[in-house]
Amino acid sequence: MNVAKNKKIFFDSLILFVYVLLVGYFVFFYISFTRLTREIQLPSEASYHLFRKTFDELIIAILVPIFFALLLTLILLIDCIKRRFPDKMTKLYWILVILFSNLMGATIYYLKIVRRDLGHKSNL
Repeated sequence: MNVAKNKKIFFDSLILFVYVLLVGYFVFFYISFTRLTREIQLPSEASYHLFRKTFDELIIAILVPIFFALLLTLILLIDCIKRRFPDKMTKLYWILVILFSNLMGATIYYLKIVRRDLGHKSNL
């Protein structure tokens, strides 16, 4: 396998992984708070411990997808900065898209620019 194909597989896997984490986070969030609202009639001490346990799990479930989303955004932002574009306005446009729309902008950049270029390199 050549390097371009490996890079394409890596980015495809990373984007899929981040989106699966985000979907998993929303499912976890829904299940946790559904469970919490069902057991809200518990005495205040038990209810507090249940809420605390759910809150700790929720913090972990929030931080992991955010970390991977920021990592993917940072990798593609660095790629955008290093890449040569026909003019500087195109480069500025893509940098602003990645910065202001974070994961969605990075995904759009990857699908429009990086994947297209990787496809051309792998055909050589």
